[in-house]
Amino acid sequence: MSDELSGWQLQGRVSLWRYVNPSRSFCGWHLSADDAACKALMQLISYLSESSADAYRTIIITPPTERVLGVVNARSAAVQSISKLRLSYSSTPDSWSFVTDQQICTLIIGEMWWTKLADAIELMSRGTGDFCIGPKRSEDQLWFWWWPK
Repeated sequence: MSDELSGWQLQGRVSLWRYVNPSRSFCGWHLSADDAACKALMQLISYLSESSADAYRTIIITPPTERVLGVVNARSAAVQSISKLRLSYSSTPDSWSFVTDQQICTLIIGEMWWTKLADAIELMSRGTGDFCIGPKRSEDQLWFWWWPK
């Protein structure tokens, strides 16, 4: 593990959630992060993409607030949040999977997804949202939402 990766720490707040009994419009995981967290996540993605296939980092998750859920316009919908997200690099280039165990969600992605993930976080940091990346199965997609100001 590189010195940069081992010394990386999250700044800011990241929320990750999924909806309980979602309608077709709300399937998959949903992510929002404030400006500081977006910068930190961009840095993390760079470090992970330069590391070995077994590299990962675990991020502490802030449960989504009513204001964050308001961005999606689903304040009253029941959500499931987790306490940690583990980003893991896979040696299989097209790998994409979410593995949830108790309060940790692991996103394992290969090389072809790293650039798409970085681009999505960059867009989110500029106030863009309501788009997703990931495989065609809607329950495995990751939706991006801007952080409310």
